[in-house]
Order: sequence, then structure tokens, then C-alpha cells
Amino acid sequence: IYNNFKQLLEFRIGDIRNYASVCSALKIADIVINAAALKQVPSCEYFPFEAVQTNIAGAENIVRAILENDFPVETVVGVSTDKACKPVNVMGRTRALQERVFIAANIMIPNTRFVCVRYGNVLASRGSVIPLFHHQIKNGGPVTVTTRDMTRFLLPLEHAVDTIIAAIQTGTAGETFIPKVPAA
Repeated sequence: IYNNFKQLLEFRIGDIRNYASVCSALKIADIVINAAALKQVPSCEYFPFEAVQTNIAGAENIVRAILENDFPVETVVGVSTDKACKPVNVMGRTRALQERVFIAANIMIPNTRFVCVRYGNVLASRGSVIPLFHHQIKNGGPVTVTTRDMTRFLLPLEHAVDTIIAAIQTGTAGETFIPKVPAA
């Protein structure tokens, strides 16, 4: 009743690649939402090992920290991308492997529930292609796309957050939540 000043949510700045940094953040966590990722295709193509270290080894640092230190984390949600489905580039491949690291962790750490969410371009998110499209349209075009056959899934920020909340509230260990989103 008198928890008005109790801190229920804490944000941390650290380095997902650094095991000690991850341990520091997880030692008192109940729920972990891992949105740390290199998520721009060109960056991952030009610097693939950087993508491996962040997207795969970072996820492994979370799993390892919970396992080795017996941290009381109830749920881990790994935020992924639609590009993890049948990946054709480094970003998609590393994010697909990130999902596998989290899902496999359910076997090693049965007291922690690992689930994933997977969606496409989140409107108003950092690193989204949408600001580029807005800029191109504002300046008279053309809107550049990889190919006219490309399908993009655009998700409002609120829908992305709702997907994470649904995964926390109702997800079963090993499940991947994929919202139904219209293709553009």
C-alpha cells in the first residue's frame, strides 16, 4: 500500500558484450527485455563480427550470467526481427541465432522462462528505415527499396510494446511471439 516511492523499474546502460556489465544488471532483475542489437543490415554486412559479438554473444552473456550466478530472473524476452526468418544477410542470421540461444536456454535454466518476440520495422524506433523514407518523400523521391518485390512489415511502437507485454504475461518457455501486421 505504501510502495509509492518503491522503484519498480530500472533502466541500465551497459555493454551487452561485457559479461561483468550484464551480471551487474541482472543480479536483482525479475524480468529482462533484451533489445540490444546491431540491427542495420549494411552495418552488419560490413562488420559481421561486430554483429556476432552483439547479437549472439550478447544473448549468451545473459544466459551465462543467469546460469552461473543463479540469478532469480523469472522471464527473459529476446527482441528479434522478421529478418530472422529465412535469413539472407548477416543481421538476419545473427538475430536468428540469438533466438536459438534464448530458446535453448530453457533447457539449461528451467527456473527462468525464455521467450522471444519477432517483428519488422517499428515506426518511430531508432534505426528504422522509416525516417529515411520520410526524408526521401519530403525531398521529392524516389523512395529507395532493395527491390520492388520486397515486403515490409510496419508496426506502430505501441503494438511492439504490446507484443512484449503479451510475451511476458502469457508466453510459455520457448515460444516466439509474432504479431499479425499488414505488409506494405
